[in-house]
Amino acid sequence: MKKGLRRCFAAAALGALAFLTAFLAGCGWFVKTVGTYCFIGDISDSLTLEFSFVFRPGATDPGVFTAESLEQIASEMDAQQNAEELEWRIEGGSLLIEKEKDGVVLYYLISPREDENEYCIFSPVFRIGETDWFVPTHLLGITLDTFPESWEDESFPLVAGGRADVEAFYRRTNLYTVSPDEDGFTLTFQEGEEVYSMRVSFSETEAGTTVAFSAI
Repeated sequence: MKKGLRRCFAAAALGALAFLTAFLAGCGWFVKTVGTYCFIGDISDSLTLEFSFVFRPGATDPGVFTAESLEQIASEMDAQQNAEELEWRIEGGSLLIEKEKDGVVLYYLISPREDENEYCIFSPVFRIGETDWFVPTHLLGITLDTFPESWEDESFPLVAGGRADVEAFYRRTNLYTVSPDEDGFTLTFQEGEEVYSMRVSFSETEAGTTVAFSAI
């Protein structure tokens, strides 16, 4: 199935879930399910989680929910029906979830939003150049409310971890060939018959380490 068509189906499914969520919330029902999708290369995946807490009143996004803390969310991860397929840890102020599929590790994040006690689940996949790439937004302090319009031609402060953590983020996926050098590393990614490359560069400033992403 073409990538664009897959995304249309996903958007329709999420829209239907959002409508149902709003309807049930308006009727006073407790809605406990949160979910999102991941599309990377030729892989399509979804993740659904159930928690004991409910959606924010009036929320229409099936990925937005409230919780007391990330620790509360993490404490309920063991109860998931698919917990054996998942690994998770709190890292960089978000809950990083790893899900293995066909020998590839896919990433999902639960990150805080600007509103107090509000969180969003998403897969950190973004268009850079001519294809989509995982981006470790949790290590950059970037959330749903602060996504940049473009990932290229800009440097982002590394607010958690270091270069080794960013490199390990990409190595764990088994999607990329990682070629390190003095200033960073180059990622190579094959999608069908096409091969794509992206440069991840690090710079040291007075404020700390910054990271830049550029398709090559």
